[in-house]
Amino acid sequence: MKKISLLLAISLLLSSICGCTPFSSTVVIDSTSTLKKIDIKEETIEDKIINNINNIGIEVMKSTCKEGDNVITSPFSLAVVLTILANGAEGETKEELQSIINPYNISKENLNKQYCILLNMLNDSGYEENNKKTTVINTANSIWTSNDISLREGFKKDCASYYDTGIYNIDFHSKDANSIINKWINDKTNGRIENYLKDINPDTLMYIFNTLYFKGKWQDEFSKNNTKVEDFYLKDGSKKKVDMMNTQRQMPSYEDDDIIAGSLNYYGCSMQLVIPKYDIDEYICNLDYQKLQEKLKKSEYVKTKIKLPKFQYEAEYSYKNILQKLGLNKAFSIDDADFRYISDSKPLFVDDISQKCVIGMDEEGTEAAALTSVAVCGAAEPSERIIELYANKPFIYFIKHNRTGVVMFAGVVYEP
Repeated sequence: MKKISLLLAISLLLSSICGCTPFSSTVVIDSTSTLKKIDIKEETIEDKIINNINNIGIEVMKSTCKEGDNVITSPFSLAVVLTILANGAEGETKEELQSIINPYNISKENLNKQYCILLNMLNDSGYEENNKKTTVINTANSIWTSNDISLREGFKKDCASYYDTGIYNIDFHSKDANSIINKWINDKTNGRIENYLKDINPDTLMYIFNTLYFKGKWQDEFSKNNTKVEDFYLKDGSKKKVDMMNTQRQMPSYEDDDIIAGSLNYYGCSMQLVIPKYDIDEYICNLDYQKLQEKLKKSEYVKTKIKLPKFQYEAEYSYKNILQKLGLNKAFSIDDADFRYISDSKPLFVDDISQKCVIGMDEEGTEAAALTSVAVCGAAEPSERIIELYANKPFIYFIKHNRTGVVMFAGVVYEP
């Protein structure tokens, strides 16, 4: 029986289907989909769709936290690939996928339309300053099949029409297969993810990729003159010298007995910073994303002193065990998986679901890639309070698309 393995990077999400296949000496790439992405005019997305994407993504983020290791995940990218997979599932496999990505039992057509609207909104985001884009969001999907599998027309139509998915046929046994697929990944992530695919399992029949690239300029840049070498206090109590950006401004900020939080704006997007006052791992373990957002709606427009370290890192995870704990089991079973609507030429099951993300942040803004705004009182009179938003110890961040509220990237910085 063949396998599907799903891999995500920058956010690149990759789904691979495996099985024993005969050797072929030629490489043939053929875009089998001539369909065009449908044009949907609606401008709103149901809140429950966004909330579910964010909640599932944050639960996965919580499960990836390891002692002292920086974390970055892409809730959006993971949701896209799981939803594409659900289009090809049936029976209990479909039910388990639906319980994760569609607990509200929205019809298949309407769910696909909602994701189509979301993809349109993200890809249409962009703000220009002096004829140069200050915010860039690019997301792309592709399916790569071996010569030994044919996709069902209905699955191809859904993937192409709603998700703008390029569908390609390639000889996975060719020596050029890796470089061809890696070039697509590299192009879609602006060169941030290179040589992602090392070796293709000889049983692999199909890959599904989603990439998400984000580059945002701060609306209020940090002055490089105020960046100083300062101490960052690690979780074990030790200190590390880092390049610490410093500024002070009027901005929406929040403080209670548990956290200090604030929102730094890009053009059309924002980064929420959350600094727990006690043990960060304990806070993450009990983190409820929706309750946190309700708290942050009470943010005040106050004078805020900010310390934020420059950082750059990447992370890669297998999500198979995490998703199994969330109830996705049949999809990974060689005996029970039912993906009859992807292909009727081979029995399929998911081998793995993985994600790789890369992020870098400095005085000018943030660049992030993955291969898987809070409402504030901005018009209120400034308070005389001063909040010290000092990210000089482990902190949590969420990079959000303001118009939709979807979390594109979520992470934890233990050590810059």
